[in-house]
Amino acid sequence: MKLILVRHLKVNYRWKSFYNSKGYEKACADYDLSGVVDSGFVKCSEFEVITSTMIRSVQTSKIIFGKDPDFTDDSICEVPMKPFITTSILFPKIMWDVVGRIQWRLGIKTQAENYLDSINRINKFIDKLVLQDRNYIVICHGWVIKLMIKQLKKKGFSGQQPLYIKHGVLYEYVR
Repeated sequence: MKLILVRHLKVNYRWKSFYNSKGYEKACADYDLSGVVDSGFVKCSEFEVITSTMIRSVQTSKIIFGKDPDFTDDSICEVPMKPFITTSILFPKIMWDVVGRIQWRLGIKTQAENYLDSINRINKFIDKLVLQDRNYIVICHGWVIKLMIKQLKKKGFSGQQPLYIKHGVLYEYVR
């Protein structure tokens, strides 16, 4: 069985440097509704393509593989981000991102989902694919791919262990 994981292409969205909590929440929502930048990279594959239901993943399938996904699945959508505090004070975007991810990892309730919930939904998705024992291309999101790689290794798959998941790069895992 072979799985090829692909992070969606670069999103056509320009983040500001600073946000208050309402501005950060709106920017995250706007980002989720934004399309991707065409990479000019086209690849053919006989594998079925599964994407998250988010616009950027579906568009990536069309651009890279020249087709709509064969399936979409909510369980491989991005790990959601929420403001770590409600405030009118402006903080750098990087602070919103980092503190939000720390809260997610620690299971702090201000985030929409915690780390264990994320792991559980990714595991259910992987288990479903393993039961089908077919080759797939999965187009989703950076944090989701990081979690998937960790779980795939535990399930006997071998493949790359990238530190940073790059946009539009194909990462292959075999069992």
